[in-house]
Amino acid sequence: PAEAKAAGVETVYQDLSLCTNVDVVANFFMGREITRKVLGIPILDERAMEAVVGKALASAGTRIPSLRTNVEHLSGGQRQAIELNRFVHWGGKLVLLDEPFAALGVEQTRRGLEMIRQVANQGIGVVIITHIMQQAFQVADRIVVIRQGVVAGDVARNKTSPDAVINMITGETLAGAGPAG
Repeated sequence: PAEAKAAGVETVYQDLSLCTNVDVVANFFMGREITRKVLGIPILDERAMEAVVGKALASAGTRIPSLRTNVEHLSGGQRQAIELNRFVHWGGKLVLLDEPFAALGVEQTRRGLEMIRQVANQGIGVVIITHIMQQAFQVADRIVVIRQGVVAGDVARNKTSPDAVINMITGETLAGAGPAG
């Protein structure tokens, strides 16, 4: 994981890697805190960190009432937004999202899909692992199906349909007559 992060690759897991008992700012800077020296002793620069987080979240259109709110009090969508915005802020080049909307409601999913579009529009690569065709077709440029460890299909989104992708996933032919090979 350290080599991947150093190369600009980040994974946002279905179970988010946030510390719920600390606030938004602490989660955003986890391991990368800004410090200032007071009498030669490094002290956290809370104001500077809060300003950075506020600007990053605002530029992405993410609304969180208070950056000092512990993460445990935030919605799933807000938590996911923190992870994605943190990744973008630290110069990520590729983000892998594992079932990003599995535990989110309709509105949170809509916002998450919009955030993925924004990240992709910044030139950052996004790979989404999902079984939900509607979501895949809303944001994907390409759809790759891996079945039993083997690539079963790799197609441009605009050259296929949800039914064809489901057939690749299940191994059915388009006519439903048997395995696709």
